[in-house]
Amino acid sequence: MILLSPCIYAAKPISNDFSYEIKNYNPDAIICEPLIVEITATYKGITPVEAWPNNTVFVNNEKMTFNACLHGRLMGDISKRLIKQGDSFTMGENLRCYPPFWKPGRYVVYFEQNNDEATVLRTPSFEIKISEPTGIDKQLYDYAQSKNPPDSKMCQKDQNGNCRKDLWSPCITWSVKDQCFEKISWNEIATKYPTSCYAAWIYNNYIGNITIGNPQATVVSIKKNNYHDGNSVPCLTAKDGWEGLRGSEYFKWENEKSLEIIASCPRFPHKDKLIVVTAVNNIVLGKESEGIRMLKELIRTSSSREANWARQFLEEWEKQKPRQ
Repeated sequence: MILLSPCIYAAKPISNDFSYEIKNYNPDAIICEPLIVEITATYKGITPVEAWPNNTVFVNNEKMTFNACLHGRLMGDISKRLIKQGDSFTMGENLRCYPPFWKPGRYVVYFEQNNDEATVLRTPSFEIKISEPTGIDKQLYDYAQSKNPPDSKMCQKDQNGNCRKDLWSPCITWSVKDQCFEKISWNEIATKYPTSCYAAWIYNNYIGNITIGNPQATVVSIKKNNYHDGNSVPCLTAKDGWEGLRGSEYFKWENEKSLEIIASCPRFPHKDKLIVVTAVNNIVLGKESEGIRMLKELIRTSSSREANWARQFLEEWEKQKPRQ
């Protein structure tokens, strides 16, 4: 089994003032998939500098002036940030909010942060490839587009205020959640498009992300039998399309959906998360050897944050095992 993890570049800074780590979570995407990028910058200079915390995004050397996710909304705190030696901060963007990524192509991207006088930092560049959906992904994409007429979508306007015909957003991008498929019922997706990578993203929103938490605390919760054990999940047979599951039935549902995504969408960028979820659920369900095997395999084949989480989890798990 091939495991995918975020593309991490040990990038050389353009000056001696900053070092960078770039996590490009979906560098080879299809239209309408999230394009999350996180860049951690660490300041190595001696003299503190000020910069506006807002990212200026450049795509193929063109400055982006339109962000659909911020359109019509107020920005957050726009006061300048003082950056001192040793300070680290993360710049995050969902590039799907920017018009170039609404159509297929290869795009070279970098971020800048500025103050009133100059550019304070410019990140190394990285590449994003956007492709047209094919197969079952195209079937679901086309169906979603038929449910969302053009006047419900965002567009980039020209100098006369008219929408550019080639820059309609294929999705409703302003929401934190993926609304490209909001007008399609769970029943339709589960019945007609269960193996679509788009369906994988939607299901992924409902599978618990235990990697946010503390691995040591997760071990303790399992040992005390109070590990998280319930949620409402999509259900074809329930009257309203949802069913509340608890305990072993919920863990089995998580495992079934996680393994389904791993099998049907090999390039899914959050596969390591799904492996961790399945492995820990196996331990909770009494399949300790299988869960530990999965975590060890992840550690062996990946350098992702989930693999690091798995390493810490196993270390704590062994510590808390009763001595023979």
